[in-house]
Amino acid sequence: MSAPAAKPPRAIAYPPLEVAMHDWWADEYAHVFVALHPFHPVALNARGDDDLDAMKAARPVRWEEMRRAVGAPPFPVFALALWCTILMAERRDADLRLADRIARTLAENRLAPPGEDVVPPILERPLGEAFARLGAARVTAWDEGRGVSTGLSPADLAAPPAIARRLAFFGPFALHAPGMLATAGTEDIATLIALTDAAREAVRPEEHFEGFYAAPGTYCDWINPPGFFERAPRAAK
Repeated sequence: MSAPAAKPPRAIAYPPLEVAMHDWWADEYAHVFVALHPFHPVALNARGDDDLDAMKAARPVRWEEMRRAVGAPPFPVFALALWCTILMAERRDADLRLADRIARTLAENRLAPPGEDVVPPILERPLGEAFARLGAARVTAWDEGRGVSTGLSPADLAAPPAIARRLAFFGPFALHAPGMLATAGTEDIATLIALTDAAREAVRPEEHFEGFYAAPGTYCDWINPPGFFERAPRAAK
């Protein structure tokens, strides 16, 4: 049998479901900003597939704009209904009529929902600018298991084409430079931006991304109600 793959260092690792984000990254980062993946106009290529370059250049549509368009429900109710819309999930604890309104509003306005799983092309430019404000000369893009990576510059992220077309793996699931990690996980519709104190002061994500700072005790599955995923005892750091 082959030896199991080594666990990636926490500076680049995605937090497990059973450990709150601030607990997981306590020795690496002081802050976690949840950057919501924007809506955007539908962007398809000639084959009918998502056009990654057009998605990167698309005009972002904020969650707040869509929330108001479907009746301004409370943000947690809207977020869960949106998640169900994108994942095509039917949940008793979600407002499925709201999910239907979201789907109809998207279709009527030819809007694509927030991308899931990976850091989406539409966030590449603002993330490139964020890493530039950090002063990073090099940004490492990682696959999901953190076993394969590609080196980039902040300018590579900020300018076309979409970096996904330059990677030898599906992704990116994470972008990292010392002091800052931007990472998304399976079924995520937001990217977690983890920062040191100095990085937060330099990057100021709240001024450039729609989202919020995660409070202590927030898990990576923040969009789901407490207890949706069974929590295992928290792992020791």
